[in-house]
Amino acid sequence: AVVILLPCLIWAIGVYGVIGAACIWILVNMGFVLIGIHFMHRRLLPQQKLQWYVQDVGLPFCGAFTLTVLSRWLLAPIGSFVGTIVTVTFVTFLSMVAASLLASHLRRWLLKKGIILSQFIMQRG
Repeated sequence: AVVILLPCLIWAIGVYGVIGAACIWILVNMGFVLIGIHFMHRRLLPQQKLQWYVQDVGLPFCGAFTLTVLSRWLLAPIGSFVGTIVTVTFVTFLSMVAASLLASHLRRWLLKKGIILSQFIMQRG
């Protein structure tokens, strides 16, 4: 991977600057997820591959991506730097919540912890 990554980074930085480097890193990480996991699932848990791609990666990604695109479309541009940081932080938080709720295993775990937490609070109160 390094043999391919380094020349691609040098090229992308020379042509597109920092944005080019970021795009190369996104492509590398997508390759690890989409291709590397495919080969891992050929040997380990082959029957779980489709479920992993659809339920554990696809649904959370689609939820977070949809929420991010909608917020970009619906929210007006903010002129101040601080306002932009607050908005990006808020949208990131909402996207992580959406992705967490769409990941079935994580959703069950969060609900279980939430029930335990609510029982603890009710006992104290």
